[in-house]
Amino acid sequence: MEKSQLLARISKLAALAHSEDLHRFALSEQAISEINAALETMTEEYVATYC
Repeated sequence: MEKSQLLARISKLAALAHSEDLHRFALSEQAISEINAALETMTEEYVATYC
């Protein structure tokens, strides 16, 4: 994945994961955990590739 695409995805997912509105969407704890896991995976990919 291109650097700018990866950064954009990380940014959008981080905004969602850290949003106060997250619980307003009525997501299950499992769904929230999956969002956080995806964010962590993409962040690790970015660090491994570009840092």
